[in-house]
Amino acid sequence: MTNLFDFDERGPVPAHRHINPDNSLGGWVADSAEVDSGVYVSVDACVFGHARVLGNAKVLGKAWVYDGAILCDDAQVSECGRVNNWAKVSHNAHVNGHAWVGDNAQVYENAQVGENVQLYSNAQVFGTARVSDNARVSGDAKVFGNARVFEHARVFGNAKVSVNAQVFGDAEVFEDAEVFGDAEVFGGANLSKSARVFGCARVFDQAQVSGISTVSGNASVFGKAKLFGSINVSGSVRVTGTYDTLSIS
Repeated sequence: MTNLFDFDERGPVPAHRHINPDNSLGGWVADSAEVDSGVYVSVDACVFGHARVLGNAKVLGKAWVYDGAILCDDAQVSECGRVNNWAKVSHNAHVNGHAWVGDNAQVYENAQVGENVQLYSNAQVFGTARVSDNARVSGDAKVFGNARVFEHARVFGNAKVSVNAQVFGDAEVFEDAEVFGDAEVFGGANLSKSARVFGCARVFDQAQVSGISTVSGNASVFGKAKLFGSINVSGSVRVTGTYDTLSIS
């Protein structure tokens, strides 16, 4: 007798219960999906569509892996995490909380994506990077190294956040902007165009850094400061005004 199960309220489809490596009864798996024998699927978790769960991966809690998503190696999705479309989670990466990883996004190596994060388009999170709270990472953006993106921060376009950098609050980093080293971008700040913030620099409050401007060293750009064009702010300089062509060092 063929079993039927309705995964997403779109109607029942042929499905079966997964048998875990410890012989315990696992969650429902659509017959159209592929789940290796070494995979653990919790009793309340689901795998459906044309998803593939391979290797020693784990689908825990009430997590879903679906559509054409891939979960492989020793990666895991837990709690109420969702991995869908053509997203891929691999190596030792973790997706947890109510995080949603979709489209062609990738989470790999030892990265973690959790809480209410949305990761989509072609975004990548890897290394030992962490994306948490209500953060969004999209487009071709990359968060890697030991970087952190959290609270309500947004990283999108071709932006990169790496090494030990942190982007948080309501900050936005987009287009071809980069944050790296031990730099921080937070509050309501935004970084755009080809701007770079690195070293131990900080950009915060409502500050804007754009063009090919750089903020480095121990410099701070804050308040309602606006740096446009080609500006170099370095050392221990503190900037709160508006500049469009001046080099500050």
